[in-house]
Amino acid sequence: KGTGLRAIVEAAGNAIALPCYADEARDLDTVIDDELRKAGMSMTLDARQALRRNLGGDRLASRGEIEKLVLYAHGQKAIDIDDVNALSGDVS
Repeated sequence: KGTGLRAIVEAAGNAIALPCYADEARDLDTVIDDELRKAGMSMTLDARQALRRNLGGDRLASRGEIEKLVLYAHGQKAIDIDDVNALSGDVS
């Protein structure tokens, strides 16, 4: 912040700087929780840990993986490690 191109853009009256940062571990938990809440589902701890290892800083790709798991586990109350192992790809 305050250096280089960002400083120039922030000082300009006709431009805007929009910071974008890669997701970190706590951000991934929030994304996972949001998607599970919307689906009315939960996830076992070992499944969550395995999923987090496969997710990375791209929030759109992470949401896609979580949505895929939710669809795969439709009708179940919880996503478990077998679901993650069967379906989740590495998007880290």
